[in-house]
Amino acid sequence: MLTEAELSKIEETYPKAIRITDSENTYEVVVRPPTRPEVKRYRSRLRDPMWAAEAVEELITSAVVYPDVKAFQALLDEHPLLCEGIGNMPEVAKMLGLATRQSGK
Repeated sequence: MLTEAELSKIEETYPKAIRITDSENTYEVVVRPPTRPEVKRYRSRLRDPMWAAEAVEELITSAVVYPDVKAFQALLDEHPLLCEGIGNMPEVAKMLGLATRQSGK
């Protein structure tokens, strides 16, 4: 798990990064917003039948700041739907600027 000093350093580099843990605190992941080229690649992959199934995992993996790639891949072996779960989190939508407030009467 990250120390507060390590997390602070990540937040300095990636101010919009978010920290994700499971309910038992058995793992921790920090993701940053994807870059524009990463998003373009994601969109392209979604349209390619050969790659569509990999698109979400590829995008999330590219945005993971912590843990390192090898540790994150091991985490995916234990939790194969983790990337989809991360992609569907309201906190991630907010980080990406996709969250909207409802307005009305």
